[in-house]
Amino acid sequence: MTDQERGTLHFMISSTRHIRISPEIPLEDADDCNVYVIVTFPDGSRWASDFYTYRNIESIREDYVRSGACLSGAYWPAPSSLTVADHLGRERIEEVVDLYIQEGTFEYSFEYIGQVTEHDLESMDYPEDLFNPEEKLDPSYVMRQFAVFEQMLENTTPETIEWIKRRIAGK
Repeated sequence: MTDQERGTLHFMISSTRHIRISPEIPLEDADDCNVYVIVTFPDGSRWASDFYTYRNIESIREDYVRSGACLSGAYWPAPSSLTVADHLGRERIEEVVDLYIQEGTFEYSFEYIGQVTEHDLESMDYPEDLFNPEEKLDPSYVMRQFAVFEQMLENTTPETIEWIKRRIAGK
């Protein structure tokens, strides 16, 4: 019996990846900053996460206390995909991403943001050998996302369900 037949799905992701950090932070600022990280894989999938330093979160909180924002620093509306690290140089970000991949926890720290577009190919500096048309998004990830979607459908209107059916059918 396969893992899939037992209901145990393992997310497999390639260790080959391209990492874009926006903005690139000078090393002297890497201890108190936040960046947006996009990881692209050979299957063309793109994944994003916000990275903050511990010190940056405290700096934000101090600003909130001074300004009165967020109940004077009582809370912080963190992004949904978030990693907090000691500093955010490129090397540390690559270490963290690679560890997520090795541990099989990547999908819990990054959000799928779609496939690479023609615009991405024109504007990004991807290595020539990054993409592999034989690689596809891991079926276990797609199936898990569908299970969430299926649960959402149980709590929506019949009109929404019909609209989705038409979209899937291409009409």
